[in-house]
Amino acid sequence: MVELNRHAEERRDKEDGQADAIAALANLVAGRRPGVYLWGETGRGKSWLADRAVMAAWDRGIPSLCIREREFLQAATGAARGDGGWCDQLIAAARSVSLLCLDEFGRTRRITEVQQDALDQLVDDRMDPRLRTIVVTNIDREHLAADTCRGATLASRIVGLCGPPVFIDGPDWRHG
Repeated sequence: MVELNRHAEERRDKEDGQADAIAALANLVAGRRPGVYLWGETGRGKSWLADRAVMAAWDRGIPSLCIREREFLQAATGAARGDGGWCDQLIAAARSVSLLCLDEFGRTRRITEVQQDALDQLVDDRMDPRLRTIVVTNIDREHLAADTCRGATLASRIVGLCGPPVFIDGPDWRHG
């Protein structure tokens, strides 16, 4: 928690609805929590905090990776086409790295069946109790379940993987 708080203190007035997220991420990095589902409006500091958790994990020697959902879906498409190389490497890393941050989850509005299958497989692989996962999104659990691309089953499995969603509130950091 000290490392994550040190990174969080870089931020001006953190009394903005991030305290629960900081605690959840610190517990994740310390190995006391398997995952964190961070959600809130745009500009509330979700990605910033998740990046700090990844940095804190690296400080502890924990192999970590932060990718955007869009990048993962592009890699899944490339792997399905047989492009290999970076596509296969990114998917393999996301499926097995000790700490994965999947940022901007749900931002891609249309996904193919191949991409859906890759997301399903990723979540299945991340269920390994030795792995930790952060999902960062603007979508609450109910709206994620209603998402016609991802559906209630994937939403339920993600919450099962990450635990109760953690809401981040406060001002938009980008606008003042």
